[in-house]
Amino acid sequence: MLRHLLQTSRTKYVNHLWIAAVYAALGEKEKAFEWLERDNGEGAVGLWVWHHYRAFDPIRGDPRFRSTLERLNLPTDMKYVRGAPARH
Repeated sequence: MLRHLLQTSRTKYVNHLWIAAVYAALGEKEKAFEWLERDNGEGAVGLWVWHHYRAFDPIRGDPRFRSTLERLNLPTDMKYVRGAPARH
């Protein structure tokens, strides 16, 4: 899957957050953050949709993840249930 996304991204648009999520799920933190830092125009909107996905769990505790959320003015104190933000 990752190989396909990377290959496709060379010639077509691929959301950088998809690639970041796969790297995060694989435990490749540095690569995940490298792709999170890319801004293909989605910015806060893209990460708002994606940041609660379980694929990001391996990097959620890393200060860089919180810093990325803060930089984009996204909430950093959300509670997660089954991969989606819980509403209180």
